[in-house]
Amino acid sequence: MENASIGLAEYLKTIPLAKPIIPIFSNVTASRYDKDCAELIAKQVKSPVKWEQLIRNLIADGTDTFIEVGAGKTLSGLIRKTSKDVSVYNIETFSGLSLLKEKILC
Repeated sequence: MENASIGLAEYLKTIPLAKPIIPIFSNVTASRYDKDCAELIAKQVKSPVKWEQLIRNLIADGTDTFIEVGAGKTLSGLIRKTSKDVSVYNIETFSGLSLLKEKILC
């Protein structure tokens, strides 16, 4: 994965990246991206994910709802184990998106 990380870093140098206007957290640091997110994006390819710390930091930052999109519920289960004080939803199908919309907005 080292070569992929290096290649991605080189590619990212060719495109302008601005500081995110909404909070985006890095899997590498478990904290918000700063203005130099290109380096962390490239590192993410080869680095371990700081999953539990990431979820705890998101909660500390005010996140109270998590939505897992895709097949399976592994990540939803991990979030529930990390905190019982947040809402966790899973969407596996397009129709599931409509049901979730009804739950959250009602």
